[in-house]
Amino acid sequence: MAVPVRARAVSGTAVLFVIDLVRGGDVFRAILGNAVGAVVLIGWAALDTVRDPESTVTSVGGATGTALLLYALYLAGTGAIIAATALLGHDYFTVGLLYAVLAAVAAGQDIVSSRQELSPTARRVRQRDPPRSRRRRRFRR
Repeated sequence: MAVPVRARAVSGTAVLFVIDLVRGGDVFRAILGNAVGAVVLIGWAALDTVRDPESTVTSVGGATGTALLLYALYLAGTGAIIAATALLGHDYFTVGLLYAVLAAVAAGQDIVSSRQELSPTARRVRQRDPPRSRRRRRFRR
């Protein structure tokens, strides 16, 4: 099974991060490359879920929620790795903390967007029963 190009870019920058860390070089290029690769990979995954006819995600809002959840997971894991390895010898501890804060924000946005999404049953009911007129009916006495 072939590994997709997007996944190879992310794993390649992870290897570059380890090499830079071991050699004592600046790890910023590996962090930046990994972030760009993750954005492309997660964006592609979100678009793919909408386009896939067998997917349970049927709307752009659902795909956005999926992307935000994936970003939150990525940022939490990567932020922890960056912060932990900063103790070994690079100066990007604040980047790890920033990733942790952004992970919390992305997870919070995912929760908000998922609550606003209608379930398939609610969507069918809304389509079948259009909103009623707001005019008041006058009754004779």
